[in-house]
Amino acid sequence: MKSVGFLYLVYLLLFANNILLSHTSQLNFHKLRPQDGLHDPTIRCISQDKYGYIWIGTAGALNRFDGRSVQHFTNVPGDTLSPYMGQPRCMHTTQNGRMWIGYDVGLLEFDYSNTSFKRVAVLKDYYITKTISDGDSVLYLLTNHGLLKYNFLDHTFLNYTKSKNSKYSLLHNTSVYDITLVSNILYIASSRGILEFDVRTNSIVEKNIKALEGYFPAHISVDIHKNYWLGFSGERKLWRISQDGKKVNKFDHLFSSSSTNQLINVQRLVMGKKDRIWVCTSADGLLQFDINTLTSQKYVHDNRLNTSISGNLIKYVYEDKNGTIWLGGEPHGINYFKPDNTLFEAILPFPDRLHENQRAISRAVTQDKSGNFWMGTHDGVSRYNPTTKSYTYWQNIANQPQKLYSNIVRSIWCDEENNVWIGTSNGVNKYVASKNQMEFIPNENLPLRFYNSITEDRSGNVWFCTNDSISLYYYSIKEKKFGKLSDFPLLQ
Repeated sequence: MKSVGFLYLVYLLLFANNILLSHTSQLNFHKLRPQDGLHDPTIRCISQDKYGYIWIGTAGALNRFDGRSVQHFTNVPGDTLSPYMGQPRCMHTTQNGRMWIGYDVGLLEFDYSNTSFKRVAVLKDYYITKTISDGDSVLYLLTNHGLLKYNFLDHTFLNYTKSKNSKYSLLHNTSVYDITLVSNILYIASSRGILEFDVRTNSIVEKNIKALEGYFPAHISVDIHKNYWLGFSGERKLWRISQDGKKVNKFDHLFSSSSTNQLINVQRLVMGKKDRIWVCTSADGLLQFDINTLTSQKYVHDNRLNTSISGNLIKYVYEDKNGTIWLGGEPHGINYFKPDNTLFEAILPFPDRLHENQRAISRAVTQDKSGNFWMGTHDGVSRYNPTTKSYTYWQNIANQPQKLYSNIVRSIWCDEENNVWIGTSNGVNKYVASKNQMEFIPNENLPLRFYNSITEDRSGNVWFCTNDSISLYYYSIKEKKFGKLSDFPLLQ
């Protein structure tokens, strides 16, 4: 049987936190860093313009990426058509293609006609952290002066937080932390909890959810089922709450213990395409949720794998028109990937303790006729069932019966009878599938040596390569007998 029936890579990972509802996984993350043309590695915001270019706001510049090269736009003293001197904090492109950039000192619109930037005078010195559009004329802005509505056709704005109109009273003296717009409803994470603002009728409803009493979400997103996804600071981290507040799903256990006291655990929540929600975290990389099954995958940095995500502090996530996911962190630049066009799936040799060197080293892999993957490591053999996502282990543990000749496994092979041959540093074991039993091949049949390789020829002979003077031995499946190279019939 082939060593693998179809192409899989067994990645040697250090982090595998395999928890209920969570699967640590890997994708091939592409990088865009200063050495690739990015102005600097501190990412503030990401967006896509009407022509498909990716714009990246960094601490020192606006960057426009065409897929190959990066163009920088920086402040030019005295030139009011250049970007502001401060730092970009958010970007947004409206349905009709107008692109807006919120700075810590005001709002810009990009002018495609002459590649310049128009400064919005009425919002000068406003610190703008989020921008959302409604139709072709209105922006909702989250600023240091509260929640604003800006009409960019007549250049007027309304500050809901400071308005004396009683219909906006729920926003008076209220801290607004995050906003998201779904249909006509602006969902607001605030110091009052969750507010629902109907932007057509200008009516605001405060959601009285018992589970949130005394706690205020820092981030909010809403899925197609109208469930609230909330990110918190402190002990609470990530919750999903039904619109009526009766059903609460808590995902705090998906965060590492090291982030328990983080000021902000969730950095951003974004509802993506194909019923996915993306969660940026301060210490646990990127989380991906299926909103229907509530299963998740975690993508974290592995310093042994160049294609892993660059770091575990992810501050920004953006999904472009083609479904590419763009991530920004500090100070690692940009990571981007296509979640549905990944060529490889990572299978871990063990689901845990991969920080231990002997478990992080895998030198052999084969696939049996049931579709299970067998992996040889320096801590024994693991068998992974991709259907049930479960593991079975054979390893020698102190004061317990011996399972293998040695925990150091360098070669492994599944033969035509679905038996798995395991070459260790001190002999060969054979897993007999029909008996569900691990056997020890005695020294008189195969010497107790270090086995570097096992394979099978077209005639059904299994070959074993050792580090002794004879080197090659074989087993005839048809005749059920062992021999050394000099005994092989074709050589007689």
